[in-house]
Amino acid sequence: MPEMNAHFWTTIDRTRPEGRDPTGHAEALTRHLTRLGLDTTRDFSRAFDEAMDSLFRWDLWGAAYLALGGCGDDAFEYLRAWLISDGEATWALSRDDPEQLFLRLLAGSDDPDSRWADLGLHEGEPILYAAGKAHEELTGEWLPIREKPAPGEPAGEDWEEEDLPRLFPALAAALPDGWSGSDAFVPSRDEVILLLDRGVAAFADGDHATAGAVLEPLVEQPENWAVVATLGIERRTDAAYVVGIGRLLRGDVDGAATALRLVQEDLDDFPHIRRALAQIELARGEFQPAGELIDDRPDAARLDRVLAAKLAWRRGDRADALRRADQEMLAPIFEDEHPWDVAGSIQQLGQVFVEAGESARAEVAAQAMVPLLRDAPDDLPLNGHLRLLLAGIIRLQGRPQDAIDHLTSLTTEMDGTDLAEALRERARSNRSLGRDEESSTDYERAIALFERAGEVWEADFTRREASGSG
Repeated sequence: MPEMNAHFWTTIDRTRPEGRDPTGHAEALTRHLTRLGLDTTRDFSRAFDEAMDSLFRWDLWGAAYLALGGCGDDAFEYLRAWLISDGEATWALSRDDPEQLFLRLLAGSDDPDSRWADLGLHEGEPILYAAGKAHEELTGEWLPIREKPAPGEPAGEDWEEEDLPRLFPALAAALPDGWSGSDAFVPSRDEVILLLDRGVAAFADGDHATAGAVLEPLVEQPENWAVVATLGIERRTDAAYVVGIGRLLRGDVDGAATALRLVQEDLDDFPHIRRALAQIELARGEFQPAGELIDDRPDAARLDRVLAAKLAWRRGDRADALRRADQEMLAPIFEDEHPWDVAGSIQQLGQVFVEAGESARAEVAAQAMVPLLRDAPDDLPLNGHLRLLLAGIIRLQGRPQDAIDHLTSLTTEMDGTDLAEALRERARSNRSLGRDEESSTDYERAIALFERAGEVWEADFTRREASGSG
């Protein structure tokens, strides 16, 4: 790295939180760069691109492929972002000696029994967007296209999969029994139970990133899923549900469907799987199959009742949607219901109220969420959803500029479909202020994000709204 970019590594180190927390690191980077200003943000972005390019190497990719049991394009990009975020020493070792890098990462794992699964946690996708969000915070626009294009091919010599053990003999010798080339290691029954318990517990604590990193290899790889399937119906539905909901929350509708359909035969015994599949059909705008999956009886489970209200709204039945939503707001909360689950259901009702232009009803929903989230961690996505709901209420109350101010930090902290919803809300306020160009830009970005996530209905609805035909 050029000496002139020494400040880059200081910025990386200064903003790194305790523990392995790429999301927290990215948020701290965005805040820090925003305080330092536009020139520093652009310098940081250029230095980050240089660091990423320097790790775009066949040898690093090969070592990662061998150590991780496979490493696709996106996974390699996220891995490089994490390696940079860990500091200059890790970046330099990654560039100069990839085999030694992975041996050190393995040796540094807290739990020897899950050290290979822990490698999957070294991914830094959020870091990729930190400078872009800071730039948007400062200018209202994402980073411009980089001056020097990214390399089209990795540096160094290409490899074939069967050559990797020969190219990285020390790493190959450290592989667990049962690992063959890049084939996924099939953990033992006890190891699967350990990973399942760890992933499900992380999900319950609101740590969806760790839950996904731990459980996705068990769900994605057929050899691992075969082991999970032997553990009984409850464990396999837990694994598929956590992965499916995690993907749904981060905007991967198709990926969520793939995970949940692994346990589709268990719908009768586990209605939460049925409801998750109903949410997928709603996202796709497939109302008939969604309706077949939703129990719309008055005594159905809370989420079924909420989904019935959403289905009515998306079908265009405003009166039925509001009737159902009003009834649900009066429903009691039972002791066995997790407060965050209830808050999530209420938030969805609040969004229906906002879309319907019912600010007073939406405000009641927002007020109901506050005590339910009192003990939630700051990074729980529902906290951001509440702030987004409040922005819609402020706009409906006739204060569009206040709504935009409320959304300013939110659009730098969110990604995926959450960011799409925030951009759409900001577009509405800009439109009401006559800022047609800003509104159009936000609408276009929101539509692209919805489409990328597989949220077909949201993309079509936003497109109609942007054109004035919604």
